Amino acid sequence: DTTPPVITGTKAPAANANGWNSEDVVVSFTCADEAGGSGIATNTVAGATLTGEGAGQSVTSTGTCRDLAGNVAAPVTVAGINIDKTAPTVSAAATDPPNGSNGWYTSDVTVRFTCSDSGGSGLSGPCPADEVLSTEGPAVSSTAHTVSDLAGNTSPPSNVVTVKIDKTAPTLACPTEATLAYNTGTQTVGVSADDGAGSGIDAGASTLSAAIDTTVAGTHTVGFIAVDSAGNSASQDCSFEVSLEAANQAIADSLAPFVSDPKVAGALEDLTAILHGDYFLDGTHLDPATGMTVFNTLQQAVTDLGKVKDPPQEVTDAIADLVELCQVLAQIAIDEAPAGSDLDKALAEMDKASSQLAKGHFAQAIDFYGKAWQVAVDA
Repeated sequence: DTTPPVITGTKAPAANANGWNSEDVVVSFTCADEAGGSGIATNTVAGATLTGEGAGQSVTSTGTCRDLAGNVAAPVTVAGINIDKTAPTVSAAATDPPNGSNGWYTSDVTVRFTCSDSGGSGLSGPCPADEVLSTEGPAVSSTAHTVSDLAGNTSPPSNVVTVKIDKTAPTLACPTEATLAYNTGTQTVGVSADDGAGSGIDAGASTLSAAIDTTVAGTHTVGFIAVDSAGNSASQDCSFEVSLEAANQAIADSLAPFVSDPKVAGALEDLTAILHGDYFLDGTHLDPATGMTVFNTLQQAVTDLGKVKDPPQEVTDAIADLVELCQVLAQIAIDEAPAGSDLDKALAEMDKASSQLAKGHFAQAIDFYGKAWQVAVDA
């Protein structure tokens, strides 16, 4: 027998289709003599268990295999063993920090995934593609993903990225009632602001109210700004009318508690006639065709109020307010007369009115204001 025995090696478990194992690999060896040989005399051949990770590992048999004729088997190596027992990892993060205020985003958010495989076999597929979060809300979350490596290890789910998104600016609405009575002090006006299901109105950063000086008759345009907590903003201009017509109503209201006095009752009847007539084109302009009726009626009301015995302060104030109302109506007509108009006569009538005021002749002052108004509107 001149033929040595043969050592055969095996590994378990078998590698997967990618040639990798995800657990320890046991390499075993057997030794056998050829058929008809002398038979095995000594067999101390041994294998080994590979526990370390890495590619291209091998195990060479140890020990001796000798037949009865003294022939010794040659050592055998089992090679090409690849072990990866470590799962890959995948993590997620927004590509950019919040671009709004208070941790909010005001645009879509891109979430990017980062993958790695320290075990060495490499990922079995691509890292998850970027995910775009576009839904608005205070808790918009990305999707959790897993990845696998070539050894068959699967990662834990990725972390979930949760963000706050508000891409929509708030809305503002002007008040439906925007008329203020003339000469009623500084009035605070405001708008309503709504942010729907967004981040909410930031009152400190918004301008939602304003003060209007009611000693200036006419239209006041005020700009308002609403800012939400994410930093989205919207603006809105609202118009408020400081109305002489409304002032007439306010004066009438102030006299109502004293209607038991016949003179006050007469003045109230005059004021009511004006309020119920079509004398005003808008809150600050009289109809040129009927405007003198207003001056004549207010002149009569002032005359009646001037005859009230021991007048309360409200009556005294009403006289002054009615005279001022007539003065403003006349002055507006003069200021708005066409360019180049001859207003000398109107201005002269205004001077006469001032002279009568200085003497305390209130009804006469109104008469001259009416004449000044008529000259101006006829110009």
